[in-house]
Amino acid sequence: MNVNEMKIADVLVTEKYYKNIKNVIANLSTIRKNARKKSNNNLRRHAIDRLEEKGVFEPGQLTQLYAEAMDKKLQGYSSEERKFILQVGGEAFNKTMKELLDEEKKNIGNGNN
Repeated sequence: MNVNEMKIADVLVTEKYYKNIKNVIANLSTIRKNARKKSNNNLRRHAIDRLEEKGVFEPGQLTQLYAEAMDKKLQGYSSEERKFILQVGGEAFNKTMKELLDEEKKNIGNGNN
C-alpha cells in the first residue's frame, strides 16, 4: 500500500508508529523525572503525572487514546490531558509518516515499487 493511500488508523497500527510513540513517551518521562529531581519534587502536576496515575502513559493505551481524541470521542480526560495526548500522538505520527515517506521514496528510487 502506498503511503498516500494509508488512513490514520493504518499508520497507528504499524510497528514504526509503536516504536516512535514508545520513544516519545520514554523521552518525556526522562525529562519529567529529571525536572522532578531538580525541583525536589516541587513541580506542579502535569498531564504526564495524571496519565501515569491512570496507567495509560504507555504506547498501546496512548495510541488508543490518540485515535479516540482524533475522532473527538475521548471522554473522561481534561482538556489539558486531551491536548497533551494529541501532541504526543501527533509527534509520533509525524515521525512515522516521515519515515514511511522516506522509505517509499527510497524504494521508488531503487525501482522496488
